[in-house]
Formats: sequence, structure tokens, C-alpha cells
Amino acid sequence: MKLQPIRCDGVDAGTQINEDSVHLWLSDLELSSTQHENIWSILDNSERDRALRFHFLEHRERFVAGRGQLRLLLSLYIGQQPEKIGFEQGKYGKPRLAGTEPGQGLVFNVSHSSNKALFAFGTNQQLGVDLEFWRRLSNMEVMVDRCFSVKEKSDWLCAENTRRQSLFFLFWTAKEAMIKAEGRGLSLGVQRCQLSHNPRLRYTSLPACCGDPVDWKLCQIDCGERFSGALAVKSKWCKVIYRELSKDWLFSLYFPAAVG
Repeated sequence: MKLQPIRCDGVDAGTQINEDSVHLWLSDLELSSTQHENIWSILDNSERDRALRFHFLEHRERFVAGRGQLRLLLSLYIGQQPEKIGFEQGKYGKPRLAGTEPGQGLVFNVSHSSNKALFAFGTNQQLGVDLEFWRRLSNMEVMVDRCFSVKEKSDWLCAENTRRQSLFFLFWTAKEAMIKAEGRGLSLGVQRCQLSHNPRLRYTSLPACCGDPVDWKLCQIDCGERFSGALAVKSKWCKVIYRELSKDWLFSLYFPAAVG
């Protein structure tokens, strides 16, 4: 069963997180020109430099929108001005708040695909999130052969042709969510993160460094038509609060004149 988002458009956002909860936010990355200008003003120099390296304007603007909205959401949780928030990266590139240790304090993870972004926040947890638009992949069969377990390959090959794309991205997002949660990147090995989807999506086998599969909560996330999303969090009992982000509401908190 997929998690369905709740619209958040001005009511109390409930940004208090404890170790028994994870907050998810789904947002689109299309901004008005005014919103884009305000977002640009809170990015640091490295983010602006990275944005300017994108060849296509569409990709640049979506990157800016994603980084800016991350800063605004983090500001809600830690009470720091969004432009003053600093970041560090772990050994394998996983970002965290500056001055914190991996998996300690407020933790976050972000994924974006096409015109949408998925943000995850928790406290003292290992978590990862992945979002994928169902784009056409000419090498899908090759990726299945290289990245799926024997059982996953069998499930994919036995599926009707009309279901193969959705099943591919169901498995892929779940694997990527674990890789991002563990923080080792692709070196962890997507083939080693094995899944079953019947009667529910769950991990059946993981690399030893991830621990026992039963210690992980895996959620399939409803991110809209032709999108797949997944959340992996090392907690058996945590509550997941999933909201659809209203940019007008979020921007009004920081840039009152920027709404619209």
C-alpha cells in the first residue's frame, strides 16, 4: 500500500520530530520568476556555481528550486535562517548539516526527478529516499540483468509487458533508498539489496553493513502518475508523516511579497 500525501497549505506544519517519526514532503520544482529570484538569494556560492554549470536552463532552475526549498524546510526544523545553513558531505558524498555526525541530530535526504522533489527528515536515524519518473530506458533489460537478484529478475520477466516499467521502478527506488540511507553510494551494490513485493514490498536480504532486513522500514510512496518513490529508514516502528508541500505557504513564511 502506498503512502498518500496530506496537503499542507497554511495550517500548523508540525515540524517537531522525534526518533519515532519521519517527515516526508513532496514538492514540484516549477517556480515563478519572483520565487526563483528569492530562492537564488539564499543559496551559497558553491550552490550558485553548481547551478550555473547546468547546460539547460530547465535543469538549472530545477536544481535551484530543490536546493532552495531544502534550505527553507531545514530552517523550519532547526530555527536557523535559511541562507546561514551550512552543509558537509560524508566519505561517499551523503550530505548532512555542518557540525553534525552521520546519523546524528536532524538528518535529511532528498531526491528529485523530472519536475518533482521528495524531502525526508528525521532525528538520529539512518534514512534514505528515492524518487523516479517513469522515463523510457532503452537498456532496462541490461539493468535488470546487472542490478536485480535472481528472484527479482524472475518476477520482472514473469510480469506482463504493461507492468514491467512500473515494477522496474518499484524495485529500483527501493534499492536506491537503501543505498542512500546507508550512505555508501553505489559501492554498496544494488544487486545486494534484495526485495520481495508480494504480498508487500520489503527487503529480504541486505549487505552485512546494513544489518538485518527486519530492522528496516520500507515504504512505497505515492508521488503522482508515472512516478515511483520509496523511503527506507532503520526503524521498525517509526511513524511516517507525508505531506504535499504548498510553495505559496512555504514562501510566505520567508518572502511575504514572493507569493504567486
